[in-house]
This record gives sequence, C-alpha cells and structure tokens, in this order.
Amino acid sequence: MIQHPLPPFSHSSALKKALRLLQANKRLYIPTCLILLTQLILVGGTRLYPHLNPSGMSAESLSMLVACAGLVASLISNYFSLVLILQVLRLTERAQEEGHEQANPYKVALRKFIPLLLLSLMLLLGIGMGIVLFIIPGIYLLLRLMFAQYTFLEQGGIVRSFKESWRLTEGHFYTQVVVLLVAFGLILLGAITFGLGLIFIQPLVTLYLVTYYRYLQGTAIEQIDEPIA
Repeated sequence: MIQHPLPPFSHSSALKKALRLLQANKRLYIPTCLILLTQLILVGGTRLYPHLNPSGMSAESLSMLVACAGLVASLISNYFSLVLILQVLRLTERAQEEGHEQANPYKVALRKFIPLLLLSLMLLLGIGMGIVLFIIPGIYLLLRLMFAQYTFLEQGGIVRSFKESWRLTEGHFYTQVVVLLVAFGLILLGAITFGLGLIFIQPLVTLYLVTYYRYLQGTAIEQIDEPIA
C-alpha cells in the first residue's frame, strides 16, 4: 500500500500497466465486442428499415420505433460496459481472499443495473445543471464524483458511493483533469477508426481509469497485478 500523502501519479506507468493487463486478459475484449455489435446492429437497422418499411408505417410511428430501438441499444451497451468495469475492478482487486469464488460478472451487472442507472441519472442531472449554470461547477462535480460507479459496485449504496468518490478525489483536481484528457484522447483515437479501434481502446481506457482509482485507494501501480499471498 502507498503511504499518505500519495506520491505523484505516473500516467505513463499507468498506461503501460493497463496495456500489460489487457494483453494478459483477452476476455476483456468480449464485452467491448458485444457493445460494438449492438451499436452496429442499431445503425444498420436504422438505415435499412426506413427503405424497406414492410408494414407501411407512418413517419411518426417509424420515428418512435427508431427511438425505442435506440433506447434498447443504449441500455444493452451500458450493461456490457458495466460488465467490463466489473471485470477490471476484480482483476485489479488485491484485498480478496485467494481461492474465493466470485459471482459471475454478467449476473452481478444484471442485478445492479437498475440502481446504477439511477446513480448515473443523478450524476447526469447534477453535472448537467452545473454545466448549464457556469460550466465550471459541472466539470468540478464530474471530477469529484467520477468514481461513484466504481465505489457503488464495490461497496454498494448510492449515497455512500458519492461520499466515497468525493473523499478519494480530495486534493487531486489537476491530476484528474489530465486523467480525463488522456482518456478522452484515447477514445477519440478509437472513434476516428470508424469505431473499430474502440474494441482495443475501451478496455484499455477502463484499465487506465481503474488503475488511477486503485492509486487513490492507496495501491501502488506496480502492485496491482501481483498475486495474492
């Protein structure tokens, strides 16, 4: 464990660690591929169905159908994103007992999906209001509460998750600005390759963010993938 106060966070070391963990855990590509597949089906169906329109739907009905399909695809994508986060959190967790059988992340994600939707909506509402007001408050809230989802998955409780994220991020504002810029830059890089690059980029970014989260909890980067004694 890192002694407090925490030493400076090394973004390059965190990215290297994330890359090594991804290379050693190819299963992390599975939920990412499922996310991309869901989005491709939605995009393809949205473009093809209006031309086929076998049932002769009106423009209003067709628009409603497309909107519903988009909502369903968004929920499915969020579910698989949650599975990916759960896998990475478990991969980087060193406090668990050796040999302890863990629940299937797909089942856990399904069980916690609705509460996490509520948590995400609360976050979006708070951050959105902050951005509408003066922009800076919204960004500040985003930085302070960016790990509420992680803490909820590990500790449970929406209010507790907000408090824990707020506690962990105290005094790390500028470091987190860089963390978000790095993550955004990587996602943008994956997006410009027609989205295919996200198959690699999304798990890499998740590993990078969770590595920083573990750092805030007091785990040194080099200790993250050490076997449990």
